Amino acid sequence: MRAYLCCIWLLLILTSQTYSKGLINAIYFNGIKKTQASYLQRFIKCKVGGVYDSLQVEKDIQALRNLQIFSAVSARKEVEKKGIILYFDCQEVITAIPFFDFGGVRGNPYFQLGLIDFNWLGRGNQLGGFYRFDGRHSAQVFLKKPYPKGKNWGFSLSALKLSTVEPLFFNDPQDNLQRINYYYDNFTFEALARYEMKFGHFIQFGGAYLYEKYALKDRVPGNLEIPSNSSLHKFIIKGTHTLRLLDYYYHYLNGFSSESSMEAVLDPAGDNIFWKIQNVSKYFKRIGKNGNLAVRLRLGLSPNTESPFVPFVMDSYVNIRGAGNRVVRGTAEVVLNTEYRHTLYESHRWGAIQGVSFVDIGTWRLPKPGPELFKFEYMSVFYGLGLRAYFTKAYNFILRIDYGRSGLGGNQQGFVLGVGQYF
Repeated sequence: MRAYLCCIWLLLILTSQTYSKGLINAIYFNGIKKTQASYLQRFIKCKVGGVYDSLQVEKDIQALRNLQIFSAVSARKEVEKKGIILYFDCQEVITAIPFFDFGGVRGNPYFQLGLIDFNWLGRGNQLGGFYRFDGRHSAQVFLKKPYPKGKNWGFSLSALKLSTVEPLFFNDPQDNLQRINYYYDNFTFEALARYEMKFGHFIQFGGAYLYEKYALKDRVPGNLEIPSNSSLHKFIIKGTHTLRLLDYYYHYLNGFSSESSMEAVLDPAGDNIFWKIQNVSKYFKRIGKNGNLAVRLRLGLSPNTESPFVPFVMDSYVNIRGAGNRVVRGTAEVVLNTEYRHTLYESHRWGAIQGVSFVDIGTWRLPKPGPELFKFEYMSVFYGLGLRAYFTKAYNFILRIDYGRSGLGGNQQGFVLGVGQYF
């Protein structure tokens, strides 16, 4: 009996020693200079004291890549008497970026400059601002802190001064639609709370104060009676739901994302509550070694009131490349953007060059009673080609140029320049 107990004791000792050699004794992040290790810990499942699992390590590598603050991530281990030391070797990208952005279609050039830190204080915060000029002056400053104290609650603050030339559409006595340009000024102060269920899945809710002004720019035809100016104080109640199941690998993307937003605009001077619902879904698929399919679907709905102040527009910068700047306004929208991106040259040291072919399709419901959404005369189809220059060392730094032309006849066409992927 005594010998039997001794055997069990020896077996337990050997088992515990073997098991301890499979435990993670320490985790280190090499190569990080700005990012805090405690911030990275929240995104990986491997923990000190847990069992080493090579499959989980690979998932954690992808999780760190998806933060988009590293150009490359790999892992290695060292086996010691006390257990396993796990190293994540990371190459940080530049996340504090002064930028100069420019773009435009014929007759509508613009430029903007600013500074954004996408990893402020090394904890995934965003702090920045910009100045924009497209014939008028606009500016914004903002702060986003998704994890102020390492918890799931966060917030964002924003102050915006937006000045543009906005086309509004009015019906004359013969029921012909007339386009009249107004100077538009928008001053918005916004505060949103944020709650994250898990990484890539979160909700935001809050509100904003909005002051907007319209002043007539164009000469008005004699048969048209419209206001020469208007100013309004408004309050906005806003909520969003975001789901991002996206895997990043350099300039390639794989997965799905969806963002739904709901807004209610309260006008103290009026009795009506204006509301808007919108969903933007994206799908990405790697094709072979060098290809990437990208699809975006935009759905929007608001009250079908006969008003020139409706929210959804056709615009080269936003949804239909080559169409022009704020060509049509509507009370509802359905827009489908498709791209095939093919890598022509790549180097993981500096970046890549991509060629792009695309088709953009959209339809809008005009702001008057009765019109159907899916009518041929309200549809736009544009197709074209583009180029992307992707730079590895800076956060999401992509230069793009697209040329689009109408697929439904006519001579509508134009170049669209910008920074970042179109979607």
